[in-house]
Amino acid sequence: MGYKADGFVIRVKCYADAAAVKQWLTPAVVVDTLLGPLDADGYLGRVTHGSYAFAPPELIGSTTALRQRAASWDYGITSLFAGDQTDPDIEIFLGLEPAGPRFAVGIAGADPTFRADVARWLRAWSDGLAPVGVRFATARFEPARAPYPRPTPPRTSFDWPPGALDQYFGRAWHLHADADSAAVLARVEQAPLPPGASRTIDGDVVCIAFAADLHDAAAVAAARAAHERWLMPLVQAAPEAGWNEHGDEVAGPTQRRVVEGLTFYDDDAQVGYQALVVFPDGSIEEERWAAAEAIVRAGALPDGTPVNALRLIFPRRVDALAMHARARAAGFEMTTYGDGGQLWRVQPPP
Repeated sequence: MGYKADGFVIRVKCYADAAAVKQWLTPAVVVDTLLGPLDADGYLGRVTHGSYAFAPPELIGSTTALRQRAASWDYGITSLFAGDQTDPDIEIFLGLEPAGPRFAVGIAGADPTFRADVARWLRAWSDGLAPVGVRFATARFEPARAPYPRPTPPRTSFDWPPGALDQYFGRAWHLHADADSAAVLARVEQAPLPPGASRTIDGDVVCIAFAADLHDAAAVAAARAAHERWLMPLVQAAPEAGWNEHGDEVAGPTQRRVVEGLTFYDDDAQVGYQALVVFPDGSIEEERWAAAEAIVRAGALPDGTPVNALRLIFPRRVDALAMHARARAAGFEMTTYGDGGQLWRVQPPP
């Protein structure tokens, strides 16, 4: 079992200044700056095979031979690994791109030493790349593939992805990239931290770390969710498709047709929808409610058409929230409301 199935990875992005694009790559940058920290801590000596530009893997004879080979690398993709190539025990991935390097190191298992080593490497990479006009931008230390409970609404950012245990920010890149990135850096450096999180600044590198025992999957997942809740508002990330700012999710339907006894029916999902009017005093159409409840109990329309679930539609979000508990107790799948041409499933506050 390799690091992708059960392990951790540090993923790093760096960007070359305009004058350094297609100019930054030299043997010293590859051998000393990028691979040097890994060699010093013994990680480079653990790889057994290498693949350059997606060519078949070749056996690596020694660290010395690897360094000699690396000195001749041009722009391209390189993978250095040990174990099964599809899920290695260790992998050093180097994306040597003209616009700046992106690279990753993955290790199987939950070794806290690896996490500590990463923090030192980030400072070395940032300091070593700066003289050739490359700025360290972002990095994140996280499980390679393990899921975690996403907050609602889930949010995604291209430059600052959620779900890290340790999030690294390059100060120089953020200050010079654009006004939005500089504003993100200011918020990250000043925003109050949630319990279990810490902030350190080491030269150009800012690190926000969320404490968790790497051997405790539940603790790791909780820390990653805490990272998303803290970071996404600071980078002003929008909700993912299918969610709104309230944390409500799109509720369909994919198909709809009018049927007797319901507002409409989704043939694909075999789900019914019933709209209810809410009067100024907060009361509803009880007769229509009772008829819909009878369909829920029967699991079918009066003509026998199956109804796997029945969803209620209210005029406003506040109405859907107010009726949510009663609706769930009566067996309705959810309460929804219309907005922007969509039906939204309300998510009551915890």
